[in-house]
Amino acid sequence: MNHHFAHLSSRLTEKFDIDPGLIRPEATLADLGLDSLAFVELLMTLQDDWDVDLDESEMPPQTTLAELVAAARTQSVTEAPDTAGT
Repeated sequence: MNHHFAHLSSRLTEKFDIDPGLIRPEATLADLGLDSLAFVELLMTLQDDWDVDLDESEMPPQTTLAELVAAARTQSVTEAPDTAGT
């Protein structure tokens, strides 16, 4: 998969001690057993790493890892500076 997913996988295994076998695009946050504090910490980490704003209120425990990555990628694309005319 893309580098965002690879980075997310790395963060989940290193920082939250998640079994790498559980980390799949279709896995939900609930599947990984992240409690609400760990989830907020994960989002804060990813926001810093990827320079995006991720709203935890828009990501219920049923959010998949693929959806989390897509939200970050969409935001980084929509907030990228317009350099087409320069």
